[in-house]
Amino acid sequence: MEKVNSKRSPLFYVGDKYHLSCSYKKDTVPFEMKREFKKTYYARFNKQGYEKLRIYVNNFGNNNPLVLYILLIYGFNRMLRFNGRGKFNLPVGNIDFNKNVAHSLNEYFDFAQDKCMLFSCEDFRDFFYSRKYLKNDFVYLDRPYLIAASEYNKLWNERSEEDLLRILDGLNEQGVRFALSNIAYYKGNKNNILLN
Repeated sequence: MEKVNSKRSPLFYVGDKYHLSCSYKKDTVPFEMKREFKKTYYARFNKQGYEKLRIYVNNFGNNNPLVLYILLIYGFNRMLRFNGRGKFNLPVGNIDFNKNVAHSLNEYFDFAQDKCMLFSCEDFRDFFYSRKYLKNDFVYLDRPYLIAASEYNKLWNERSEEDLLRILDGLNEQGVRFALSNIAYYKGNKNNILLN
């Protein structure tokens, strides 16, 4: 992947095309807007361009993962969220493409340079049973949460939770490292399966 140090980077091209703030290159937010909206001027400045980019990605897709990543950069809390129809639906966040974002991206590009990464969106059972793992492998799972209320969590149940944790126990026994996003407590509910 191209490092973020060139004015010709696809990140900057898309940002320019959709008029998104980029203080890494130059300060584009008008002073009057900064004065009037002291704490939210980036969100206000980026809102229209961000929404146009989100519509483009949702309606026409894009084979360039950097375009989706731009939505993540400028989206609320840098989350990745889709509605029941599979459309990216996160609102704009109060963020700018600044030196810290560029630095983080470059560190990621350096880290990923010599790694063999596989991203998958399929039933975890199919995914795990179709692959062999080595001790140096690392598996990260961000799957639905058993006790949360988001739309995509409705497809997850106790059997899914138990099946996944059983598979992770097997990886652990093989010495394969993994990380799992999850919640143990949510609005008075407790994920006893996970805690046990």
